[in-house]
Amino acid sequence: LLTEMELGKDRYDTDDARNLVNQAKYEALHSLNLSRLIKKLEDEDMSLEDVLLMTEEPLNKIAAELDIKPGLDEGYEKATNQITNSIIALQENVSKTGQELLVTRQELELLKEQLSGVETEKTELSEKMEALERVKEQFSEVQKMFYPSEAMVFRDESNVFLRLVGLNFDIGKSDINFDYYNLLSKVQKAITLFPDCKITIEGHTDSQGGDESNLRLSQERADAVKYYLNANSNIEASRINAIGFGENKPIANNETSEGRKKNRRIDVVIHPTGL
Repeated sequence: LLTEMELGKDRYDTDDARNLVNQAKYEALHSLNLSRLIKKLEDEDMSLEDVLLMTEEPLNKIAAELDIKPGLDEGYEKATNQITNSIIALQENVSKTGQELLVTRQELELLKEQLSGVETEKTELSEKMEALERVKEQFSEVQKMFYPSEAMVFRDESNVFLRLVGLNFDIGKSDINFDYYNLLSKVQKAITLFPDCKITIEGHTDSQGGDESNLRLSQERADAVKYYLNANSNIEASRINAIGFGENKPIANNETSEGRKKNRRIDVVIHPTGL
């Protein structure tokens, strides 16, 4: 019934209906598995202590792989926090290593070109090397400016990305709340570290709602950030472009609430000069 109601709202947007179907399938399988587990516990006449110890086994296995001792003596919450913090630390380390590998690969490519190039080309490559070193320093400074709860700072071969995880909009709205002015002030300072660079404000949504309305909303939100930067900084308006992608560039699973939250985002892309 819920699926039919969702389809009735917008026949061209099947994401919500598909999510409901998947959720119903999950709940049915979950209930079936619980029934089997309950029957097994009854057949083996397990005590409550046996059941609780059995539920701790997955946490112990995960903790062992992470090389930590879970604090189950204080309940599940402490152990869960230990495991979660350990995973976050690993993710941050992987991200940092990936960025370092990217920079190293860029330097190696330039060195290869430098060794094989003629003298005039060497001058251009030398300038590229200087630009690359400058961007490395700028990127390092930008990373120090934001808390993890405010922005994810990363880069690809040519650009620096500020994924504003700490900037949220009300449902269906594009107005910027006063609470986020401090974060956008940091974005302004980050941009000033890259003189004469171009900036692209990217707006993204999750898959809920119609494609056209999501595209329009993402553009309105990107424009809102652009207008704020133009109105509150000395950055030339011609340097900033805003574009909405709607639901077309997800970075997480739209079938989970956490995934949809990650997909509803603003990315500020800085395009350094000289690379």
